[in-house]
Amino acid sequence: MLKLTSCCWCLKIVTEPLDYCRGQHEVVCCDACAQHELNFRECFSDENIGEANMGDHGVNPNNRGKRR
Repeated sequence: MLKLTSCCWCLKIVTEPLDYCRGQHEVVCCDACAQHELNFRECFSDENIGEANMGDHGVNPNNRGKRR
């Protein structure tokens, strides 16, 4: 029996891939949703958020405890 899940971007109902692990993977229904999810993850990555904090506040939480 095929299991159903929803696209992480548009919430369309799709079937789960065979190698799907709920805690590690995101399911997308099409290439457009995959591109949206990729752009979102890139924009809100720890590295980009840290660089934005450095520019706005002069502190990058990702660099705590690192020696320069």
